[in-house]
Amino acid sequence: MIFRGPYPDVTIPEVSLTEFIFSSTPQLKDKPALIDGPTGRTLTYGQFEDAARRVATGLAKKGFKKGEVLGIFSVNCPEYGVLFHAVALLGGINTTLNPLYTAEEAKAQLKNAGAKFLVTAAPFIEKARTAAAAANIEELFVFGEAEGATPFASLLENDPNPPAVSINPREDLVALPYSSGTTGLPKGVMLTHYNLVANMRQMDGLDYFHQDDTLLCVLPLFHIYGLVVVLNGNELAGVLSERDCVRQGLAAGKALDAITVSQIMVRDVVSVDLQHTFADCLRLMHARGIRHLPVMRNNRVVAVISVRDLMGEAVEHHRRVISELERERLTIFTSTA
Repeated sequence: MIFRGPYPDVTIPEVSLTEFIFSSTPQLKDKPALIDGPTGRTLTYGQFEDAARRVATGLAKKGFKKGEVLGIFSVNCPEYGVLFHAVALLGGINTTLNPLYTAEEAKAQLKNAGAKFLVTAAPFIEKARTAAAAANIEELFVFGEAEGATPFASLLENDPNPPAVSINPREDLVALPYSSGTTGLPKGVMLTHYNLVANMRQMDGLDYFHQDDTLLCVLPLFHIYGLVVVLNGNELAGVLSERDCVRQGLAAGKALDAITVSQIMVRDVVSVDLQHTFADCLRLMHARGIRHLPVMRNNRVVAVISVRDLMGEAVEHHRRVISELERERLTIFTSTA
């Protein structure tokens, strides 16, 4: 017997990931797509795609080709998404690394994945440099600046016309995240363009997110959940997450613009971190229209706090709840809907 869900079957287009993701750019090109909360730095949809294309051109000039692997060893930032899609445009493969890895752990994944280039963030440059040398990485890039690494910004200085690449969505890999190694050493999970597009189409019709919703998320983009469901799937279905993995960062605010059921794009992303005060977080949530705030304990939602209540009569009660959670060093801010 076949059991069917309440939603209709989905069709999965035979297109590359970037073709699928960027299909709505013309309609949304002037809307904010990514906002770095602490600085206010903003990328519109048009700027996001333009940046991905410029980085792709730069990588191609460096000799990066279809089927080759690039490692991303960083906390979340707007450039993370730009880089991921630049690699995808060239038919390359992204292998994402936990930024809390030691140099030895990073080396093991880079060697196993056969990575050619590595991109990291300045706080991890020392272990990235060690891992890159041990894994025979040809060039190390860094978000920002660090000695011994090529600034990622230099890749943005190229034209937005990368070489055309023929991609077979069913066969060509675009992502190579690694398992957590629960039953042994971490293992690479080979994901094609078709795999990721299929995941995004599976989320259509779930009615999770609506136009002008604003969501809060801290999922790390190196993890498959953040990578597929949040960064890519929710560029179409609703949310993009950012997280500072070192500071237990908090990513905020994604207002959505519905184009079609399968083309709801992220309008803006705002990130703050837990160094902000409770009042700062409240003001940000209120300003961005965030309506609900899940509380997590051991990776499970244990409560959902109404931001309206926080702003009203129940504020003192929830202050005590959050203070208790903070004392226990629990993650208190995560995805909202």
